[in-house]
Amino acid sequence: MPVTQEAILDFISHCQQADGQFLSYESYPDGHPLHELGWHTKDPSPFVHANILIALSSSEHPKAKAIIQRGLPFIRNSMERNGFWRFWPQGGQTHNVPPDLDDTAVCSFLMVQNGQPIRNQHLLLRNTGPDGRLLTWVVPRPNYLRYPLFWTWLRRDARHCQTTIQSPMLDVSDSEPAVLANVLLYVGDHPKARPTVAYVLDQLAQPEEMELQYYADPIVPYYHASRALHFGTRSLESLAQWVPPLLREGRIPIADNLLSQSMAVTTLHYLGADDQLPFFDWYQQWLNMEDPGSDWPAYPYFVSKDHNFRAGAPALTAAFYLEALGNLTTP
Repeated sequence: MPVTQEAILDFISHCQQADGQFLSYESYPDGHPLHELGWHTKDPSPFVHANILIALSSSEHPKAKAIIQRGLPFIRNSMERNGFWRFWPQGGQTHNVPPDLDDTAVCSFLMVQNGQPIRNQHLLLRNTGPDGRLLTWVVPRPNYLRYPLFWTWLRRDARHCQTTIQSPMLDVSDSEPAVLANVLLYVGDHPKARPTVAYVLDQLAQPEEMELQYYADPIVPYYHASRALHFGTRSLESLAQWVPPLLREGRIPIADNLLSQSMAVTTLHYLGADDQLPFFDWYQQWLNMEDPGSDWPAYPYFVSKDHNFRAGAPALTAAFYLEALGNLTTP
């Protein structure tokens, strides 16, 4: 029997913990000491959780709205000073990492969408390099000296993260289009984001040369950017002209898995190119997928810079499929 939106929402609701949290799962590639663990959970993270809720926001179903409301307190309780978020909490089982714009943007967007605005854009937009482009990791930078309390907090926080900052796991100058497209989802067409918009558009126009760091699937930055456009970032409107042909020509690879295909479907929908979907040989099978019941798979969505760590969740796969399917069937 083909899967229904009702069944998907029932599965996602079943995955939601008593505190409203969706567990983040991690896995490791062949040859890694932790590979045999398969997909497993460790520390809580707001990132996968927030993306599940954003995907559900495309649905008008009462169950989707109830899941979102149950999930918002976990996002709010994960927030740190001045409205910033990080991938893992400090002092957990995994690495201490600095706050970052990826987590902060999706969590802030979600809060704003649900009537709980966060006053952090003035600080977020100062996390830039010399060319004005936004950077991934929120660390003490000269741009923050005019905010002494925040600067002091960042310096103290950086000491806790020093081992990670000095490792190959990250670089304080990191910046990539998939992360920055998520930032544009939140800050929209803010004038200070113009260098970032220009960078994202330039990168997405050259898929073979795109500089991804924390995402391995090439469709992700297009999904993030089309989502930002859908929610109001008009400076990304040109995507609708040239991304669908890139997908049709195969220049943007679509992995043979449910998560990647769902992001591709949503990308084309948000760019007004639903008519292109029948040209993809996997589309009919995707559209008429049998109900997996409780066996929704997890796939890598976010990865570490060395691609050894992969993050995803069965509920994320289901939510992205629901987002894509719901958009196609909504008049």
